[in-house]
Amino acid sequence: MSTRDQAVRGQAMRFHLREEPKAGKGPGTWFVALVTILALWILALGSVYLYEGTYAGRIYLGVKSAGIDLAAYTPSEARSVLLANYGQYALRPLVLRHGDKEWQVSPAELGVQFDVSETVRSAYNVGREGGLMAGLRAQLAAFRHGIEVQPPAVTLQDTAARAFLTNLEPQINQPLREPQVTLGSDLTVAVTPSQPGHKLDIDKTIEKIQNQVRARSSAPIDLVVNDVGPTTAEADLAALKEMAEKSLAQPLQARYQDKTWTLERTDLAKLLVFKLPTGASEQPRLTLDRSKLESWLTDRAKEINRDPRDARFGWNGPGQLSIIRHSEEGRKLEVAKALDAFEAQLMSDNRVVDLPVTVIKPKVSDSDAAALNIRELVMEASTVYGPGIPQRLHNVELAASLLNGVVVLPGEVFSFNDELGPATLEAGFQTGYGIYANGQGQLATVPTVAGGICQVATTLFHAVFWAGYTIEERHWHSYWIPRYGQPPRGLQGLDATVDQQLDAEGKRIIGGLDFKFRNSGGDPLLIVARTDGATLYFDLYGVKPAWEVKVDGPYITDVVKPNTETIRQEDPNLPEGQTLVLEQAGDGFTSTIVRTVTLQGQLVEKQEFVAKYEPSHNVIAVGTKKPGQ
Repeated sequence: MSTRDQAVRGQAMRFHLREEPKAGKGPGTWFVALVTILALWILALGSVYLYEGTYAGRIYLGVKSAGIDLAAYTPSEARSVLLANYGQYALRPLVLRHGDKEWQVSPAELGVQFDVSETVRSAYNVGREGGLMAGLRAQLAAFRHGIEVQPPAVTLQDTAARAFLTNLEPQINQPLREPQVTLGSDLTVAVTPSQPGHKLDIDKTIEKIQNQVRARSSAPIDLVVNDVGPTTAEADLAALKEMAEKSLAQPLQARYQDKTWTLERTDLAKLLVFKLPTGASEQPRLTLDRSKLESWLTDRAKEINRDPRDARFGWNGPGQLSIIRHSEEGRKLEVAKALDAFEAQLMSDNRVVDLPVTVIKPKVSDSDAAALNIRELVMEASTVYGPGIPQRLHNVELAASLLNGVVVLPGEVFSFNDELGPATLEAGFQTGYGIYANGQGQLATVPTVAGGICQVATTLFHAVFWAGYTIEERHWHSYWIPRYGQPPRGLQGLDATVDQQLDAEGKRIIGGLDFKFRNSGGDPLLIVARTDGATLYFDLYGVKPAWEVKVDGPYITDVVKPNTETIRQEDPNLPEGQTLVLEQAGDGFTSTIVRTVTLQGQLVEKQEFVAKYEPSHNVIAVGTKKPGQ
């Protein structure tokens, strides 16, 4: 027994009761008994007083926590004892193990923290709560049998413990490998076996470590590792193997009219997708990689698809139209339906898939000539385009011919670029000149494919403008070109420029500057374009709207005078020494024109056309192309 325990035990009272007096003795016997009882009570009270005094501010005898005796310690001393005891434990290594692998780590390295505050408070309160008698009973119970109070709270810093266990994962985890159907290079089909997986359960392992640290146990800790089994049995894939073998037995063909395309067995193998069941009610399925097949079908669509072509007509008098271009039905491969058809026929004995193609009717057919009710001239406009360089004259005449005979139905929006088609060398256009900004943002007139077609857009714009139809899109030139302002339809600032952005193949228009108008009248409108080598004409035929068109302006503001110095610009497209005037100096300015359309005194539409021009320069192209180049 320690010195502290001997001192405490020495304070305990020992009581020896003498033999009870025999009955029948006189009153003196009762008196002696009474005195004895009183003496014993006094002695007992004195012992209690002495015990309480001895443990004033200290923990009573028999109070422990996690096997650590806390008797006779002040709360501060008890705190130090607990922290020292647990602190020593925190530095002793724990052994974590899985199978034949072991790792050592101390609780401190796992971020273990101990909170002894509640333990000390509970230990000190034993015998001091619930009143005098309850307290004395608790003191006696602790003295006779001992009382264990709650151990210190133990927590693991989740970040440190999780980081340590995460570093163990590569040594423990094993990914699950489901059984699979595989294709060999010779297109043989096989089923590869499954491989069970293992995964460290970090959360449950942390919980297990925390419980062991709370008990200050140094016993080895088995990591919680979950086995992950395959969801599909190898035997279940036998049917999938048979499906794959059947689908690859022969090539698969796609057909439309007299065209046939073949997916060879090697091509099919690249498209196959094996779908394993994800639930008990599902069965293995053989499908196709829809994205890859869609790419293949998209290439077929380029050979099949065709935009419908509207009929175009020439004017031969009221109600008399002649066909100058026959209408054609369009067609479109329905890729989504084709994908479904391929999947449905993948394992069929019929190895030919008829591609689903939708026929697209033209908006205007050959048979519509009489029903269009084209009976009178609505508006006409003209501009002079010759004389000039041959390439520009050619481009103007070709663009006019490509727009001749277009019918714009009521409510329909006419697009100059769409009706013209790609303005490329392949389409027959030649290299002329156009205004473009260079890399420094400076404007210049440079060689341009289809240079000159803006005059065609401008002339048509004049006719539409004065006819009163709604202008949906219009862009002005960077410089003002005086020929566009000539009467009777031209006004200073009334022009239109166009430009095209083509796809990578140069076959489809995907953007650019366009001229668009809406047929806001109630009847079809026929566009007739013609040239005579010097003048470009646009005539609009249909039923002349009853509205009135009033034009105010142009109002010219922000005039900027040009630099009149002559700029000589080398041109590799002109023969060496040949010169050509590209620009003439002119003012920059802002033009505002207001067009008001009314019907029987009621406003139909009011549009403001604003154009802002930069000053132009005197520019002469000087040819540098040598003979033979």
